[in-house]
Amino acid sequence: MNWELLFQLALNGVIVGALYGVFAMSFVLIYQASQVVNFAQGEFLLVGAWACWWLLTTFQMPFALAFLVTLAFMTVFASVLQVVLLRPLIGEPVISVIMVTIGLSIFSEALMKWMFGVFAQPVARIFAADRVNIAGLQVQTVDLLSLAISLLMMGAFAWFFTVSKNGLAMRATAFDRQAA
Repeated sequence: MNWELLFQLALNGVIVGALYGVFAMSFVLIYQASQVVNFAQGEFLLVGAWACWWLLTTFQMPFALAFLVTLAFMTVFASVLQVVLLRPLIGEPVISVIMVTIGLSIFSEALMKWMFGVFAQPVARIFAADRVNIAGLQVQTVDLLSLAISLLMMGAFAWFFTVSKNGLAMRATAFDRQAA
């Protein structure tokens, strides 16, 4: 048995699993807050990724700045969608909200395909070294950054929901709305 390959695959699995964990955590957070599954959540990630790519390639921004600008843009973008599309649906049947998120998903995906095409695009070089060697295993630098950010986000959410006053209030509300 090739142990090096096994450890390489295990490490890659941990990295991908952490990314899926953050994505699942955001699904749960949105569902617990609104009692609706947001079917456009993946497309929001797509819009953010394309926005960051556009800043990197068109304006030649450093990655850290492009990342921060993308975070700011996505915060404004999501807030506008919340106010314009979702807030008017408060009190409407849940199926209405679900249908709007499905429509938003289809629209966002089609818009991104129209704007950027359907083929893979090269990404500007972000790190000096594409790969690093960790105990004999080759790991892409971007994967390590993804893992670090994922773990940081999971830790921040764990702290928020177990220690902070607002997080505990949100947990109590999700557990029993009437009692809260």
